[in-house]
Amino acid sequence: FGDLYGLSDKQVVLPTTLEYLAFGCFNSIEKLTYQSWIGGTIKCCKEQICLSDASYIYDGGKAEGLDISYTRTFSNTWGTLVLPFAMMLTGDEPYSLYVIESMNADELVLRRVEGQTEAGTPYLVKRNGEQKKLSFEAQKAFVTFDNTKASPVEGSTLSFSGTYKAKDVTSGYIIRNDRFWDVARIRETSAGTQAIKVGPFRSWLDGDEANGASVLSLHIGDDVAFYDLNGKRLSTPQRGINIVKRGNKTMKVIIK
Repeated sequence: FGDLYGLSDKQVVLPTTLEYLAFGCFNSIEKLTYQSWIGGTIKCCKEQICLSDASYIYDGGKAEGLDISYTRTFSNTWGTLVLPFAMMLTGDEPYSLYVIESMNADELVLRRVEGQTEAGTPYLVKRNGEQKKLSFEAQKAFVTFDNTKASPVEGSTLSFSGTYKAKDVTSGYIIRNDRFWDVARIRETSAGTQAIKVGPFRSWLDGDEANGASVLSLHIGDDVAFYDLNGKRLSTPQRGINIVKRGNKTMKVIIK
């Protein structure tokens, strides 16, 4: 058993493929690290859960008072996320989390989340800086894999939904290259593609096509940038002609 899992005499790290564990296996162990979710823990010692996209995930189950983390490498600036535990955001993380508040034409309006997050709630993740490998973690957390929450998107027929396991979807929108793309149109342009896979611990927009848009851009609410006519960014608007960029929309504003 020790050779199989790479154990010391006091600590055990279980593999991502583990699906079942019998009670009493590790009565003499001081610390047990799970890299999969087997529907609960055996509470024989100090335990922690370290999840990744490779982790086996059992449907349902709960646990209390555990240190838990989920780690993923993000190749783009934006991604999606749903976690089976809540976190307390300090503002110093190398990422920011957002919820979708509404939709205007072909644009999703986002609101940044501060403080406490909610388990099972879908979020958008924005990397702050160059760090690509991000870890989301909580100490002494309540962990539940029973279900996820769908958040309706105001101004559309869509809901922001999440999944803890890889899922095939045939409609709605998935995130790619920092935008949401219509699944039905992706299928039409990819011969023989019956469904698009959403990875584990990720979210997608579930529902019918929104206002005929094939692509939905992202706009952070109240995120406005000002530039002069030479393209230099301004901290505040100046007298004369200003270039104002709000989301993916740009306009000229004259201030007297």
